[in-house]
Amino acid sequence: MFSKKIFLLIIFLSEVAYAHTIYPIDRANILAGSKFDLKVEFSQALKQDKVKILINGKDPAKTFGKSGEWIANEDGQGSTMIWRNVSLHNSSIFQVVAKSQESTSTVSWEVFKTGPKQVKNVILFIGDGMTIANRTAARVLSRGISEGKYHGKLSFDDMPHMALIGTSGSDSLITDSANSMSAYTTGHKTAVNAMGVYVSRAKDNLLSDFQISQWIRDYMVANCKMMIGEAREKFATIAGPQGGSTLNGTAMKTEGQAQMDALEQQLVNYIDGSQPITWVIG
Repeated sequence: MFSKKIFLLIIFLSEVAYAHTIYPIDRANILAGSKFDLKVEFSQALKQDKVKILINGKDPAKTFGKSGEWIANEDGQGSTMIWRNVSLHNSSIFQVVAKSQESTSTVSWEVFKTGPKQVKNVILFIGDGMTIANRTAARVLSRGISEGKYHGKLSFDDMPHMALIGTSGSDSLITDSANSMSAYTTGHKTAVNAMGVYVSRAKDNLLSDFQISQWIRDYMVANCKMMIGEAREKFATIAGPQGGSTLNGTAMKTEGQAQMDALEQQLVNYIDGSQPITWVIG
């Protein structure tokens, strides 16, 4: 019996050692037509002809209409296959399978479509720490209770639509507020200290991308113009030789705001308006 347990443990550990990681993660909910990256990380360097990746039994190249990028040994941690800026348009369950000689990994995604009606305005209240226990305690203390019945309701008890959500991250039961809010706004769970992106093993993958790093630099410059403009706006002129200097605070602030607005719009569409930038999940 003891030797059998050891044998089973060795089998289990060998499976874990060769497990593959697939992004988006298992049970991800994806809006039909939205852009995302499919990435499969293998735990060791492999030859491309020794691995197979399928989406509902088909080659992803047929599903997405383009070939993926093969990285033979990503940062010395193993092979990677990635399809960038892809989308799925049918509302259905999609199963992704990654196979090598050592192991097989599988995830399922639910691709959904929204209804035909479009809402103009949405008011969303997010109560931090508003579990059933917290709300019950607040109701008891503020309204009172006798014979098992409350003497009143809390203000949000009568809201027409309410929901409870689990805030655990993809890598931790207890997570931080940043990736909790990221999950609220994008619909994708992510790891501690991450916002709007999955935590892949690639090093410096954000700033090493020219398009992303250039956008961040441009946005920082525009933001600096806003801050300097606000400081200069407090004084029309400053004392100095030959009558002092006139400050251009308002003009600089206006210029910075316009640049920030244009850059934020690029998060929705490319310059030509064709498709959203892919490094923002959702």
